[in-house]
Amino acid sequence: MADKKERMLSFGVELEFYIWWRLRDEESTARRPKYFELHPGGPLIVDNNSTVELCNQLQRRIRELSGISTKATVLSGYSKKERPTRFDEQWGHLSEYGQWSVKDEISLFSVPHSLEVAGEGVPGGWAPVEVVSPALWSTAEGFDQVRRVCHYLQNTYFIWPHEECGLHIHVGQGNNWLPLQSLRKVAAFLYVADPILAQCHPQHRTDNTWCPSLRLYSSVSVGLKRSHLVDTPSQLDDDEDVPIISGIETKKRGFLNSILSLFQKAKDKNVGVRDDFPPRPSIPSYVPRKTTLASAFHWVLQEFEIIVDPEQYTPVPMIEAVNELLQVQNRRTISSLLKTPYRSAYSFSNLSGINPYEKRTIEFRQPAATIEPVEVVSHARIAVRLCEFAANCTQQDIEKLTLDLSMAEHDPGWFDVYDLFGCLGLRPEARVIQASLARKMTQSVRDRYFEERPAKK
Repeated sequence: MADKKERMLSFGVELEFYIWWRLRDEESTARRPKYFELHPGGPLIVDNNSTVELCNQLQRRIRELSGISTKATVLSGYSKKERPTRFDEQWGHLSEYGQWSVKDEISLFSVPHSLEVAGEGVPGGWAPVEVVSPALWSTAEGFDQVRRVCHYLQNTYFIWPHEECGLHIHVGQGNNWLPLQSLRKVAAFLYVADPILAQCHPQHRTDNTWCPSLRLYSSVSVGLKRSHLVDTPSQLDDDEDVPIISGIETKKRGFLNSILSLFQKAKDKNVGVRDDFPPRPSIPSYVPRKTTLASAFHWVLQEFEIIVDPEQYTPVPMIEAVNELLQVQNRRTISSLLKTPYRSAYSFSNLSGINPYEKRTIEFRQPAATIEPVEVVSHARIAVRLCEFAANCTQQDIEKLTLDLSMAEHDPGWFDVYDLFGCLGLRPEARVIQASLARKMTQSVRDRYFEERPAKK
């Protein structure tokens, strides 16, 4: 998809939700789970209620959808007819990501009480599943494939994206590793932007054990430095600084010439138009969780003998953490510096380089579960654009941005997530995020978005 002069980003989505199933030989009934009385679809009909049967049935039906082309998949560039084996050093990490798949979501141990109540007296039951996309190029065709599958799920089945579920977005570079130069800058940018990016997610995702904040809980925030680690260059590390591109069209690419002046312009309420976006927040997005902090403190004490006083703790200054990240010599060091209890809101654990057969992606874990096409596509485009933007910054750009975002961390009214999205050419996505958070998602919001982000140019 891209030559040595530029490298195309790829992405994938993981949709977690509960789906209502019914046995094929059970007598059909007009009774439906509560809240689905007017839904156009129905239950997933299965021959037995085993996890394997349920996942296979849904997977087969998704793969049979019309308009789901393999051309947008990363594996479409694989030269051999057979799918690569898991032990292929160049392509093995994509061997399971050539088609849409459905898995049992084992992290959802039991059906929440609210779902049990909604299904009382109705034949069938709820089952937790995860629908996983293939690795897709970040083109209009790739995003449209996600839209089509979400539209099918939303209109065909009784699906409940409960608060215990999540939407995960993976961003990578096809079958290649992200260049180390790019990865450093993406890591630093997501670290400093984390406090304001949290503003585009509901509270149950920002105050969540399973996607903790990089800024509050990462090892670099609690005092870990490169000097504590073995930070020597490895063969996996490509220091080549090349343009990273996506299929997302923006008026400007790379770094905005004067980010500080744009911040000031955005803050001036008399300049520009904020659509129907709410006033900038007056309080921080995150409230520290004592149990998560305790786990972070315990790890650095156990592994590196770093002692942190819980009563006096504040994260290290942003600029100190950024300086550590921008100087790393291998991917494993980035993974260690950004380690949090459980996988973080922006997880770099896949890029440790320890196992070449594992994913080579950054995982965005904070979005709330949804199968609403406009929401899923918006979150995917946001993740890709954030990575593209940061990868093409200079180190000096990142350092300037750090100073600005550190001010926004302490004064949330200085600059918010909608200002950031506006600067990055993500205003259509910002409108979707706002409608979702305000619970004002309407057909006009959906139509406007897909008019501005058509499937094909």
